[in-house]
Amino acid sequence: MMTNAALFLFIGKSLAMDGNPSVREEVVAAVSGGRVPWEAFVWTGSSHYVLPALWSAYERNGIAPLIPEELAEHMAAIYALNAVRSRRITEQCQRIHERLASAGMHPLFFKGAALLMMGLFRDSGDRMMEDIDLLLPEAEIPGAVDLLLKEGYLRHPVDEEKKVVYTDHHHLPPMYHPREVTTLEIHRYPVHEDFRKYMAAEEIIREAVPAGSAGMVYSHSPDDHPGSIPGKITGRHNSCQAQGEDGVPLFVACPRHAMTLVFLHEHRTGSGYLSSSGTLKGALDFYLLSRLRPPEPGDLPHGKLRNKYLRYARAVQKIMGVAPDIPATEASQNPFKAGLGAREEANSPAGVSLINKQLPSESGVQFGPAREITGRKCRELWWRKELFLLDHPGIDHFWFEFLYTPAVFMVLLVRSVWSPADRQLVKSKLRKKLKIRAARQRGI
Repeated sequence: MMTNAALFLFIGKSLAMDGNPSVREEVVAAVSGGRVPWEAFVWTGSSHYVLPALWSAYERNGIAPLIPEELAEHMAAIYALNAVRSRRITEQCQRIHERLASAGMHPLFFKGAALLMMGLFRDSGDRMMEDIDLLLPEAEIPGAVDLLLKEGYLRHPVDEEKKVVYTDHHHLPPMYHPREVTTLEIHRYPVHEDFRKYMAAEEIIREAVPAGSAGMVYSHSPDDHPGSIPGKITGRHNSCQAQGEDGVPLFVACPRHAMTLVFLHEHRTGSGYLSSSGTLKGALDFYLLSRLRPPEPGDLPHGKLRNKYLRYARAVQKIMGVAPDIPATEASQNPFKAGLGAREEANSPAGVSLINKQLPSESGVQFGPAREITGRKCRELWWRKELFLLDHPGIDHFWFEFLYTPAVFMVLLVRSVWSPADRQLVKSKLRKKLKIRAARQRGI
């Protein structure tokens, strides 16, 4: 049976089968050989929000008949529910766009909503969505809120402590419509305040692209993907929507910004943990976006965070199993290709640039073989560390709960002396801890 790390990588490869015949063969061999712990598979797929995408991939690639019948029924049911929800979210996005655009505003969808609207996924039912993220120029936000309130949207009840938190938050309190399927978050800034210096709202709005021009990873015809086997959902297309019914282009964040946003979200939610692998949902988003445009060091031109960004790109490649290492001899001969991967590699069946070797130095001096060997060993040690943490999640949990979290809480406690927002966060965290403790005592 598989270890935790092996199962994590197996699920990653399952999500990357389309257009990658060798990856599909590995998945088929594991399923046919009875090596997959299906109960742990369901738990991991559900907790990482990729169960619908897994079922869709298994159906397309002819693997669905190989999995246990009861599990197949369960996954098919979840997929069907999510497909309906995704379609309704797409329609909700179109209505929001049409209403705001008709009033002369410039709405821009980003994060999950943008990925859904640009047709990133082979099937729109693959992506699980929580809410709709909308970015607007600062001057248009008050008018947009008033307009949406007139359209029937309502503000969520926000108690006094949350009002303080939302004062300088990156988005307004969520809005909802009684007849719509999900909530709407109107953003002042595209990212959390910790990352505002890396990405400005004006930059994303200026470089936004119409949804259709962002470039779909998948066409509507399975014949364009020889690595895929037509299944029950053959011919069902994604939800790429270049414009609303009013003919006004529907804009989304460009692939470069979309990819950077995925990383920043994974980086923030994983802050404090030793592992840098992130979630399978984030890995799938990043992988598909990298098929449109390979990640590059210039995407985040800030030393420390840039290195973490490139490390995350390497982790995604490892998880998806689509980018083998470049031989050391080749890497030493061509350090630029070793660092970034040639542009043509992005158009290979794997569709990902090979960002898993030593980067070129900023000064332009080429690295020698000794530097390359050292870098290779460091990357091997890093990946072994990642696999070890995946196999021993208790270590990461202990570090986060008993070392990192108390340290962060102490910092918040000190800052709360002069910061009302931090004071409310401290109260909120204490209240949450007390609720959890009370629930445990009641045996809930």
